Parts: sequence; C-alpha cells; structure tokens
Amino acid sequence: MLGVRLDDDLDKQLTRYTRKMGVSKSECAKQALKEYLKGKAIEESHDKRTLKGLEQIDEGHGIPANKVFATLDSWTNEGEI
Repeated sequence: MLGVRLDDDLDKQLTRYTRKMGVSKSECAKQALKEYLKGKAIEESHDKRTLKGLEQIDEGHGIPANKVFATLDSWTNEGEI
C-alpha cells in the first residue's frame, strides 16, 4: 500500500465504515483512490476540450465570438443568468 497515515478523525470514520460494510480498510482505500483518479481524468478531459475550443476560437474556427456574446446578452436580458 502507499503507507499513508490518516488523522484520527478520518481513521475513526474509515473504521466505522469498514465495519459497517464488511470490507477491509485497504479495499476501501483502493476503491476511493480509483474513484478519485477517475474524477481527475474526467476533469482533465473537460479542461482539454475547453482549451481546444478556445484555441479554435482564437484561430477563427468554431462559433464566432459575436454570436456567443449575442446569446449571452439575450440570456441576461431574459434574466436567465
């Protein structure tokens, strides 16, 4: 394992949870780490898509800025933002 030390409160919460669910602390930590890494991968993917979209706008591709601003203005006028 990683050899991570938990603070007392987190260790108590983990102990209660593992007893209740009948799983080992190690298995619980592995699952939590998998979920964390999955979330980070999704976040990174969204960041890359956002940057790619911004680059396309900078290069003159994608949705023209005036259309974006017109749409945002219409939302503001309608009170949607």
